[in-house]
Amino acid sequence: MCFWNIDTSIPKHKPFLFLKLPLVPFKLVTEFMDSNEIIKLSMCSYRLESFLRISKYKLKELHVHLGNQCSQYDLVQSNTMLCILFRKGKSEKQVESVSKMQQLFERYYGEDNTFLKIEHFSSNTVFDLFKCISALFSCPSMSWNFYLNKLSTETMMHYLNLSLAEKCTEFSFVRGSLTATLLTELMDKIPVSKQLEIGSDIPIDFKHPNSSTFDCSDVNQFLNYWVNCEEDMLELLDLYLKEGAIIDVDALTDQLITVRIEGAIGFSAWEAIGESTHLFEILELLERKKELEEEISMIENRENQVDISDFSEEMRQKNYKYEELRRLK
Repeated sequence: MCFWNIDTSIPKHKPFLFLKLPLVPFKLVTEFMDSNEIIKLSMCSYRLESFLRISKYKLKELHVHLGNQCSQYDLVQSNTMLCILFRKGKSEKQVESVSKMQQLFERYYGEDNTFLKIEHFSSNTVFDLFKCISALFSCPSMSWNFYLNKLSTETMMHYLNLSLAEKCTEFSFVRGSLTATLLTELMDKIPVSKQLEIGSDIPIDFKHPNSSTFDCSDVNQFLNYWVNCEEDMLELLDLYLKEGAIIDVDALTDQLITVRIEGAIGFSAWEAIGESTHLFEILELLERKKELEEEISMIENRENQVDISDFSEEMRQKNYKYEELRRLK
């Protein structure tokens, strides 16, 4: 088996005999390939696909986008993202089931920048394609994205039920709208261990027991968004834990700068309103009473130390302080 770009003519020079390589050199060569090259290589023969399944090319993320006329796979590697676009359509060439990547060979119709384009697939092949593609890669994050403005409710729920049986870390529902009944069904079906993102319109009064169930990673994601948000979202956030909950400090503060002050004392102050106003006046009077008592005590201590000329002035101040203190009592 020889390998060259599928959308080009047969090369004039002697081709590179890829399958003649031992497994270790084969693995080293494929490690330098991007995800689209891995996909094209797997379409050449089932034997090549088997070798690639053993090698498990590493991806950072894999996103599946589901619509009515097409489905798209985003394969993220470090800072680059390459895509595979599967177009649906009825024709004599239409494929109803896929068990190996070689079946895609005749339906590959080109590459546009970062997109591989493959056509003539029915809706029944969505999860066959996912199994074939995901088997080639090792990926810690896999998400399913449902475009509600392009999918009927029946089709969306059919895809959801199938995707729940697959390896998946996140579900996303975007565009369109969700009724309270349908959203409740989604919240009941999707485990709380999976990340759920709702980008569609939902009822403003919607409530569900799982809607406020967050772990430390969820809170960390919100905190990172809060810190980097250009808008003034909040000034203070208090978190209350359920009984028995344990904080994973590393997960909670991931990618955040935190400050810890030993022995800190916090003070809070606010403007007195309502009944608190009278309480504040009483506190002010008590403070003034204390000050007057201290001043009178100081005057009495100085009486034996002042000259005759200053004595009358000291007495006058003392009488004034006593009069003010009497009024406070």
